Amino acid sequence: MKPIRILSIIAVVLLLMNGFLLTEILTRKPPKHPPHMDYKQQVIEQLHFDEQQIEAYEKLVQEHQILMVRLEELRGEKMAVYFNQLNQNDSGNTAVLMEEITRLEQQRMQVTYDHFAAIKALCRADQLQGFEEVVQKAMQMLASRNRGPLRKRD
Repeated sequence: MKPIRILSIIAVVLLLMNGFLLTEILTRKPPKHPPHMDYKQQVIEQLHFDEQQIEAYEKLVQEHQILMVRLEELRGEKMAVYFNQLNQNDSGNTAVLMEEITRLEQQRMQVTYDHFAAIKALCRADQLQGFEEVVQKAMQMLASRNRGPLRKRD
């Protein structure tokens, strides 16, 4: 068999494969629950919240986010001071600062616990089994967030 004939066959096979892959990519249906669906919407769907519950839940989420952002800001400020002591050869406040950072972490955990307790209080008896799944998923998300690599913050 001549080399030109072999190259022609290879080119046809590659074109067919590309055509197949393009068709597959362009005709693929998105998943029912896309992975980028926000967690808030997943909770609403999983717990089958009614309109009143959705309204109360959205208010809880907003309050939780405000508290968490503030605690994160405070923790960031304390950590900056803590680590800046390395540049100033000053370790006099490290224990106090570490206690303050630890206290802020405890507050973050308590705020999150209280948030889930408030969500549980929104649930009817028939929704509580779904609530257990919501908590398990949230714990998985929190654990994976804490295990992830350090990332640059904007």
